[in-house]
Amino acid sequence: MGLFPRNLLEYVALQGIPVGPNSNIFLVDPANGSNSNPGTDFKHPLLTLPAAIAKCTTGQHDTIVVLGSATALTLTTALTWNLNLTHLIGMGAPTPYGKRTRIISGADDLSPLITISGYGCIFKNLRIVHEQADDTGSLVNVSLIAGAHRNFFENVEFAGCATASSAIDTGCSLKITAASENYFKDCVIGLDTIVQATGCMAMVVAGSGAARNRFDRCIFAGYAGHNNAGLVEVLDGTSMDRAWVFRDCEFINLGSNTMASAFIFTNPDNRWKRMFLINCWGHGFTDWDAGDTGMLFGNMDRMTAGGVAGYLLASVVT
Repeated sequence: MGLFPRNLLEYVALQGIPVGPNSNIFLVDPANGSNSNPGTDFKHPLLTLPAAIAKCTTGQHDTIVVLGSATALTLTTALTWNLNLTHLIGMGAPTPYGKRTRIISGADDLSPLITISGYGCIFKNLRIVHEQADDTGSLVNVSLIAGAHRNFFENVEFAGCATASSAIDTGCSLKITAASENYFKDCVIGLDTIVQATGCMAMVVAGSGAARNRFDRCIFAGYAGHNNAGLVEVLDGTSMDRAWVFRDCEFINLGSNTMASAFIFTNPDNRWKRMFLINCWGHGFTDWDAGDTGMLFGNMDRMTAGGVAGYLLASVVT
């Protein structure tokens, strides 16, 4: 094979992406591409993500490869990913933060910036950033809605609320609404560089009936400017269903204000709904669940109001 794959099919195979008899693979290069190109090889890439999406056919395991670059892919209109069994892969260094396989906002009032309603898709090695200056209308970065089931996200950085104007109430990096059985692995959700106002969250769970979503080795990041900012908010007792598992996850607030609660449950209903924290740890909040709602369970220690199970303590030199 040599140092680099000879063709896109070879690269996609190395990434473990499924390929069917009718699959197509398209390359997007935000620095050197052209939308007049076919986008089917390294020498003739496309320029924009919407142009690549327009070439994909739902249900046949088409893949879009985004080439890492000093130039980001910029969206000037909100993007809807309504394709099933269609994949989006970043081709660049797989760092957790600041990947050069970036998708950024380029206009005001794009909320959500990206809406996902397709199922069975793979999103891998990407950074999605919502960062319009002086824009109070760009509140939601990425939104999974009804139909967005059984998708896989690996090493995706969801970086919403990336300006002071958007890091306000109802702003979030990831919103899950009635989307079930998605798997997030080695992802970063939230930012630790922009001060969060009251009600700004890394992740929000809304709508009704989102079931069995799972997070392994993910980082939930915040930078609270008010103690009523948070990391995860469940907006209603009907918003989630069954078991949500967070395994080996990090919950980190580095802001000047200590969050009152890492998790916020509004109108909780714990009859058959639970969030489980397995081997997780946190910093920068007073309690995991300040409401003591019975929605949150962990294996670190007893999860009670005022408890700091799995909480990192500062070292003290005496």
